[in-house]
Amino acid sequence: VAAVQAHGPAMRLLLMGMWQVVTLHKYVACWLLSEGSCIMAGLTYNGRDENGNDLWNGCVNISVWRYETATTFDDLIKSFNINTNLWVAQYVFKRLRFLGNKQLSQLSALFFLALWHGLHSGYYVCFFNEFIVMKFERDVLELIERLPRFKRLIYHPYLRLPRFLFLKVYVLVMFGYCIVPFVLLSHQRYIEAYSRVYWIGHIIYLSWMPLSVVVMKAVPRMPKEVPAKKED
Repeated sequence: VAAVQAHGPAMRLLLMGMWQVVTLHKYVACWLLSEGSCIMAGLTYNGRDENGNDLWNGCVNISVWRYETATTFDDLIKSFNINTNLWVAQYVFKRLRFLGNKQLSQLSALFFLALWHGLHSGYYVCFFNEFIVMKFERDVLELIERLPRFKRLIYHPYLRLPRFLFLKVYVLVMFGYCIVPFVLLSHQRYIEAYSRVYWIGHIIYLSWMPLSVVVMKAVPRMPKEVPAKKED
């Protein structure tokens, strides 16, 4: 702790990101070892692809390449714990359509996941973090789509490498920030950890919740292009 306190907030956040890499890779190792055991037992056979090659991905639970190269939280979440996420999406999220609100359904599904893990408050804070981070990310991507000139600028081929590096560092750091409660579990420990970085993630993401109502209304959607009718 003393070594961490010697650094400024920015360095503490970076160290938090590096910490999550080490912490999460034990889960990655477990998933890969489990998948390998299932392959050796013949349990993962999943038919053949269009070229006639055998598929052994029936029990795949992590896409290592996608996980390591993810530059959005959406990619990151979809790259690990794959089968569990698919199950929750199919049997929990989709069955909550009666709520009539996609965000409420998502929040309820995340609450189910937290309850599945246990009763420690850290689980519930972690999955709430996922909710507010994904809300922020979806809105930002939607805003970029509504601003075509800005979109062309940031997606310019010359900016591909800087954009990748920036987003990779962002995901690395903020993923570490988000999983702090999941690992530390007790509120005394994760509150202290968040206090060391001044709750920067929650300030950003929770501030965006009310602000998004104004911003999303201020930036109009791009009109959909109507396909031209073919002349007879």
